[in-house]
Amino acid sequence: MAKALSGKSKFQWLEERRAARLYDRGSYESTWRTLGDIIDPFRVRFSLTDNNRGDRRSTRIIRNVAGQAQRRLRAIMASELLSPVSDWYELTTGDPKIDADKQAAIWLREERDAQLSDDDRSNFYTEADLTVGDGIKFGTGALFVEESLETVIHCKALPIGSYAIGVSENDQVNEVSRDFRLNTAQMVEKFTYEKLPRVIRRDYDLKQYNSFWDVAHLVYPNEDWNPQYLLASKRFLECYWCRSVSDVEQKGGVLREGGYDEFPIMVPRWEVAPGDLYGTNCPGITAMDDILELQKLAEERLRLLAYMSRPAVSGPPGIRDGGIDLMPGGVTEEPASTVASARTQPIFEVQAQALVAILDAMKDCTASIREAFYADVVSPMLDDLRAQKDTAAAVYAKQDERNSLMGSVVTRYSDDFHDPYVRRHFGIRWRRGLVKPPPPILQGKSIHVRLLSKMASAQRSVGLSPVIRFGAQMLEMAPAVPGVLDNVDWDEYARTAGRLQGVPPKIIRSPEETAALRQARAKEIARQQAVQQAMQAADTASKLSNVDMNQDTAGSRMLASAGGA
Repeated sequence: MAKALSGKSKFQWLEERRAARLYDRGSYESTWRTLGDIIDPFRVRFSLTDNNRGDRRSTRIIRNVAGQAQRRLRAIMASELLSPVSDWYELTTGDPKIDADKQAAIWLREERDAQLSDDDRSNFYTEADLTVGDGIKFGTGALFVEESLETVIHCKALPIGSYAIGVSENDQVNEVSRDFRLNTAQMVEKFTYEKLPRVIRRDYDLKQYNSFWDVAHLVYPNEDWNPQYLLASKRFLECYWCRSVSDVEQKGGVLREGGYDEFPIMVPRWEVAPGDLYGTNCPGITAMDDILELQKLAEERLRLLAYMSRPAVSGPPGIRDGGIDLMPGGVTEEPASTVASARTQPIFEVQAQALVAILDAMKDCTASIREAFYADVVSPMLDDLRAQKDTAAAVYAKQDERNSLMGSVVTRYSDDFHDPYVRRHFGIRWRRGLVKPPPPILQGKSIHVRLLSKMASAQRSVGLSPVIRFGAQMLEMAPAVPGVLDNVDWDEYARTAGRLQGVPPKIIRSPEETAALRQARAKEIARQQAVQQAMQAADTASKLSNVDMNQDTAGSRMLASAGGA
C-alpha cells in the first residue's frame, strides 16, 4: 500500500482508483440508461439524487412487454436457482470418492441445511431476486453480503450504475467501487461519531439529522496478502470515505478501513467476452432494438386511433370560435340556410389496412422480445415430462435443445454467484464458530456448490440420459446374450444415477456398507442352509433308529449293509 500511495494522501489515492473504475464503466452507461428507460427505470442509479424518488422515471414505456417478460423470467430463474422452498444446492468437494464417504456426506448435508436456515432468516432471497433481475435486464448484477449479528448475513442488491468493477487476470471480479448516500444520523450509526469529519459532527450536535452526505466504498485486492500467512492479513481490503467534504476536512484519512477473507460482493454476469468487464448479450440487451421499435409502433398506433376517433376536420368559419361542439355527444345548431358543403367533415380518413399493418408489426416485435427473454424455452423446461405427448426420442431432443440454450447461463451463475456466495457465507459462519468440526477426510479440502434445482437438474440430465439409455439397452440385450450384463458394474451404475439426480447421500449406501450388508446376508443364508441340513440329518437318524432289524425291510437291509461295511 505504501508503494501505491507514492506521496499521495489516502484520500487522493482512493479518488483516483474510483475514477479509474468509473472510466472503465463509461462505455456501458448509455446502454444501461436506455435499458432502464424502456424496461425498469427504478433499478438505475447513476446519480445519488435518484434515491428515494417515487416519481415517474421514464415516459418511453408505452407497451411494457419487455418488463412483463423479464419479471416472468426473473421469477422462474430465482425460484429455480434460489428457491426458498426447496434444497436448491448441495455442498461437494468435487471428488466423488470423498463425497461418497458417509461421514463426509452427512457433514456436508448438515452444513448445507444450516446455511439454508440462515438464508431463510435473512433477506437473502429478496435481494438475490433483484440481483438476478439486474442480470437479465443489464447483463450484470451485484449482491453485497455483509455479516449480521442477528441473522448471520445481511444482503444488499446494488442497483446498476451505483457501482463499478475491476477484474483479476483470470476475469474474476476482485474490485468494486460503489457510491451511496446517508443522512447525518445514519453516518453516526455506521461509522461512529469520533470517525466523522468535523462538519458532520457539528450537524449531529445541532441535531440536523436529515443532512445527506455522499459516501464512497472501495473493496480491492490486498497486494501484500500472502497465502502462507492466512491469519496475518486479509485477502481483500476496504475503505469508506466521505466525498461531500474535502481531503483537508478528513485530515487525509477515511471513515473506516477493514478487510475480508472472501470477496464480499457477488457479481453475476450473463455473458462475458474475453477482455470485457461487464456482462453482455443478456435478454435485455438482445431485445433492446425490438423494444425500441415496439414503443414507436405503439405510439404510432395510438396516433392512428386518435385520428380515427377524433379526426382533423374542416368546416364553416365558426368552427375555430367554439361555435361548433366537436365533443362526443355534442350538439350544434345550424341555420336553415346552411348547405351540405359547409358542414364539418374529416380532412382525411385513416385506412384500416395501415392500422392492421402496425398491429402485425407489433405482434412480430412482441414475439421477438419474448423469445429474447426465453419465454419459449424456460417454461417447457420446467414442465413435467409425464405431461408430454411426444415420444421418448422427441423428449430427449427437446431437452438437449433447451439445455444448450440455458446451459451457459446456469454455469455462469454457478461460477459468478453461487460458489462465491456459499464460500462467503461459510467463511462468516466459520469465524463465528457456527460450523461443526469436519471429519478428517474433509480436512484441507475445498468446498463447492452443486445446484439441485429443476433447471440445473435439466443441465445434468445431459449426463443422466446416456446412463439410463445404456442400462435399458443392456437389459434389452440380456435375454439374447445373458453374459452381456457382466460388463456393467451395477452398484456403481446405481450410485452414479442417484448422484446425477440429486438423491440425498443418506439414502445411498457407501460401497463399504453395501459389501458389509451382502456379507451379512451371505452368512445368514449359509447359517440357514446349515440349520436346514442339520434338521434333515436329525430327521433321518430318528427314522433309522426305529427300524426293526428282525424284519426284512429296506431300512434293515441298508443298516445291515452299512454295518457290514
